[in-house]
Amino acid sequence: MPDAPDGGIDLSVVIVSWNTKDLLRDCLASVEAEFARAAPGLRGDVWVVDNASPDGSGAMVAAEFPRVRLIQNADNAGFARANNQAIKQSEGRWVVLLNSDTVVQEGAFAALLAAGEASPSVGVVGPLLLNGDGTIQRSWSRFVGPLREFLGRHDRSEAPPVLRESPLPPAQSVPPCDVGWVSGACLMARRAAVEAVGLLDEGYFMYCEETDWCLRFRRGGWKVRLVPDARVVHLGGQSSRQVSRQTRERLAASKVRYYTRHGRPWDVWQARALSALYLRRG
Repeated sequence: MPDAPDGGIDLSVVIVSWNTKDLLRDCLASVEAEFARAAPGLRGDVWVVDNASPDGSGAMVAAEFPRVRLIQNADNAGFARANNQAIKQSEGRWVVLLNSDTVVQEGAFAALLAAGEASPSVGVVGPLLLNGDGTIQRSWSRFVGPLREFLGRHDRSEAPPVLRESPLPPAQSVPPCDVGWVSGACLMARRAAVEAVGLLDEGYFMYCEETDWCLRFRRGGWKVRLVPDARVVHLGGQSSRQVSRQTRERLAASKVRYYTRHGRPWDVWQARALSALYLRRG
């Protein structure tokens, strides 16, 4: 990562990892390559918060990526709390949450930063996430109620129609658009906006914390923007599938928490009923 002689840091990249050593290596290599391509125009630092991985992830980071700032937790702190650990210690004007099972494509960070700094009212920007085969992940939506979410009927109409098709031609440029929320697999947040609305809610162990955060940004007057020309490959679920039953329970608990905090009484009732159905079906 490029040094910042004057102490200024554009991006602080935070990667929370649990038991994904090989994927984490690829992710870090892509981040370092992205900074190297952009240097000296993009200054940043990278943080890895290892949630007590039994596969030697922390030791790999220390040995192979000595410039990465490693926080080694003694237990699994969960996604929100682990990200907050690094956010509080980092100093970048923008903070990037990045999953360990992602690969950053060329120009992604620069495109996100440019879109974010195009307007002082933008608090969050997110890239277009791609599957490993290049098809589009529908990683954004308006805020919808629990029943539509349970049925997979998200409202993605804020984005151009071309993004609701797949695959997207590699060279096709699509302008940024404002949306309800973007995925926490890769999410860049303005430091000033984070200071205004607060850190991730640590009441979520995993899942829904980025939706909660985006809603709080929106309610605080900040825009959430999808930047399709910034592209990140996201393999998805590489940690959670290792503890599938526990993952389902955490997802259900997070859905209930989200609607309890932000929904109407009817939404809360629906979220509880649908979560119970979801767990029984598992």
